[in-house]
Amino acid sequence: MPNITIASFQPHHMIDINPRVDDNIVLSLNLRDAGVELKSRGPCWTGFDENMGIIACGGVARICPGVGEAWLVASGLVHRNKLYFHRFCRAQLITACTALYLHRVQAVVQVKHRFGHRWIKSLGFQAEGVLRRYALDGGDSIIYSRLPREVG
Repeated sequence: MPNITIASFQPHHMIDINPRVDDNIVLSLNLRDAGVELKSRGPCWTGFDENMGIIACGGVARICPGVGEAWLVASGLVHRNKLYFHRFCRAQLITACTALYLHRVQAVVQVKHRFGHRWIKSLGFQAEGVLRRYALDGGDSIIYSRLPREVG
């Protein structure tokens, strides 16, 4: 078992994480402000490897009544703990849906983020469409949704 600790997300974790290349999508944002905003909108967490640092930050942000948006920023350490984090994120989605009374959770993945598409589908999300030029770099993204009653 790896030395993993799950803690309550703090806005400075967005600054402290060393994101994977594919997760550098947030680099042009004010990371601390983004972290404050995400923390205010719903449950979120940070996973730490006690020896290596932050593995990932994630959560579900309520965007309107009944609808949340799942988010995750991961470091390269997440691949060393894939199964653990997959199971943890799946459980957190179920918990967030109950706590926030959500009938829909959505997630946005950049088209070029191949691993992200496989992973979000494995969590029970279904692709809905293309968001043209949606990403900060002007690239296209895919919007996915998960309806909690469809996937337990």
